[in-house]
Amino acid sequence: MIASLQSIRLSGFKCFKDDLCLEGLGCDVGFCSIIGPNGCGKSVIGECIAFALGGNRRMLRAKNGIALVNKERLHEVSASSSVGTTVDAEVELGIAAMDAESGLDKSIHIRRSLLGGGMRSKTFVRRPSEGGGGATWTSVSQARTHLEF
Repeated sequence: MIASLQSIRLSGFKCFKDDLCLEGLGCDVGFCSIIGPNGCGKSVIGECIAFALGGNRRMLRAKNGIALVNKERLHEVSASSSVGTTVDAEVELGIAAMDAESGLDKSIHIRRSLLGGGMRSKTFVRRPSEGGGGATWTSVSQARTHLEF
């Protein structure tokens, strides 16, 4: 199985208040680098990947889930009347995978969301190759986030 990270979409995660979408990462060629000045969020991109794949708070340099939500975003959500039902922070990974033996597309999208002021998380999986373009998101338990391709 050959798999590569193709895209990262995040919103409200740590220093990223607004939506950010990184596509065409080039990870399929065996090397990908993130460069930028100090404090621009390079390490947070790595933490986003770890978070989406089920990383714990130690891996994410956070005391708790609240520390993962952008502070401005958290303030906006807490000021609204929909606290507990809105998504406070979210990370989605697009992973391209091809079964070398069968040639089948095993690509997958993993989305992990923080809700309730960062107090709980939900993880969803979608396989674009299943069911045509309208593949649906399936909720998975955090224990199953180490998905088998």
